[in-house]
Amino acid sequence: LRKNGVFFLNVGDKYQTQYGNSHLMQIPYRLAYHMVKDGWKLQDIIIWYKPNHMPTSVHDRFANTYEPVLVLTKSDSSIYTKKNNVFKIALQQTHWKHTASFPEKLIEKLLEHLKLGDGDIILDPFAGTGTTAVVAKKLQRNFIGIDQNNQYIHLAKNRLKKTKSYESIWKFL
Repeated sequence: LRKNGVFFLNVGDKYQTQYGNSHLMQIPYRLAYHMVKDGWKLQDIIIWYKPNHMPTSVHDRFANTYEPVLVLTKSDSSIYTKKNNVFKIALQQTHWKHTASFPEKLIEKLLEHLKLGDGDIILDPFAGTGTTAVVAKKLQRNFIGIDQNNQYIHLAKNRLKKTKSYESIWKFL
């Protein structure tokens, strides 16, 4: 990450069940705490509200209707611009099996919060099925995607092959 870069990190939370009781583990906030201890700056927490959230059969807690997106930087001066930090964005149906696929509109809204220059690169260290790459292509932005699952990399490349000259601008590692 360059000095004035921004890292948007979406990490879902989990419930731990113990002795018949369940409690929220606060994983995103614990992770944020440790990242700040490691030198990152927590600039904001964006709330992604999902109006068409997944239904739940559990009766001892509320349905998971939102996810926090941590906005992290390495310095106090960054290309992040604070605006509205609650996004109401519906889940997007996909044709592939991936449990953490984001809707394209979420990526678009996150990128609207950045002052991007012409040569800036959007890096997705968890590229998955390539949703961030597809949005980067739509916005004519440079993109690098990293994923350890070769099936996802193959799927993402196939999604991008439908566009012109993806090889010259988008790279997957």
